[in-house]
Amino acid sequence: MEDYGRLFEELPISVFISNADGICTQINRSWQDLTGITADQAHGQLWLEWVHPEDQHIVSAWWQATCNHEGLGQTTYRLITRDGRQRHIEHRLRSEQGRFVHVLSDITA
Repeated sequence: MEDYGRLFEELPISVFISNADGICTQINRSWQDLTGITADQAHGQLWLEWVHPEDQHIVSAWWQATCNHEGLGQTTYRLITRDGRQRHIEHRLRSEQGRFVHVLSDITA
């Protein structure tokens, strides 16, 4: 399990894990670099809080639809970083047994 934790932390892509309520339970270094939000700040927070306010209703509906069935999902939206920058994100999601693995790619032009 220790090797898994090290691998997760060192992945060159932004990844976080949440529960079915959307509460962040684990994030990696690349996610922290992308958002400017530390692991301590993110842990226990609802990940939708970092979605641009104009995109939240669409992303929230996507999240709810994905939660209703296990499998894969993908969407794009604007994310607000800790310093207020907007990043365009491609968000891929895999759900399995109440655990959600989120992979984010910065597609900002």
